[in-house]
Amino acid sequence: MVGWRERGAPLRRLEPATTVMPMILMLGPRISIDGDPIGSFAAGPYLRPVVTEHAGEQEGIQVDLEPLAARRLLGMPMSELAERCVPLDDLVGEQLTDWVADAPEWPERFARVESALRRRLADSEPVRPEVAWAVNRLRGSAGRVRVEQLARELGWSRRHLAAQFRDAVGFTPKTMARVIRFEQTLERLRAGEALADVAYDAGYADQAHLNRDFRAFTGLAPTEYLRRVEAAAVLGVPADEIPFVQDAPAIAA
Repeated sequence: MVGWRERGAPLRRLEPATTVMPMILMLGPRISIDGDPIGSFAAGPYLRPVVTEHAGEQEGIQVDLEPLAARRLLGMPMSELAERCVPLDDLVGEQLTDWVADAPEWPERFARVESALRRRLADSEPVRPEVAWAVNRLRGSAGRVRVEQLARELGWSRRHLAAQFRDAVGFTPKTMARVIRFEQTLERLRAGEALADVAYDAGYADQAHLNRDFRAFTGLAPTEYLRRVEAAAVLGVPADEIPFVQDAPAIAA
């Protein structure tokens, strides 16, 4: 969970696909996502990049949720949130944003968010332990374990495993493994590691497979992505035509 405050020129960001499901409490002006204005919201799993924009000012709190946590907190199948951003009050059933915004300082804001989430977790049903185990297995293998092996270890059919994943995660196991592999590749490239080394270690069969995932999940080829990251680093606070930027200065919870 982080709080942030941005003041400056209008800014556009291109957000890659991810397994993380953000819950955003907007404490300032609304932003737009793919051209649609929205206030506080929760986002489901996206298998494509999205564009976020603001007019030069924004303030809020972002809670990054693991899919299984989102399933418990929001109390709905994650497949129903796929490719969607839903107003937060429609999901949590309370005026959470107003309550948090009334707090005078960041520590109290964070405490109110935590309090609300703890209450919802206490009243929620846990996800099936088999699914939690399978998700951890995928993450532990960096997305390399095969779906057939997961199903065999659980004693489930592939169809049943896929159905359970769609409910709890929003992805099929195969798709989640693909996104996990992409996320780890992205993290290593951002850290400055060589593209060829990262692709080989991640298990991509060839450059074409790596390019396919990058275009699907970022809208860019890997080399173009790296050029944008380098440009953002040089500019510091990039102009709105730079889609990948450093995060705004955050206040850690």
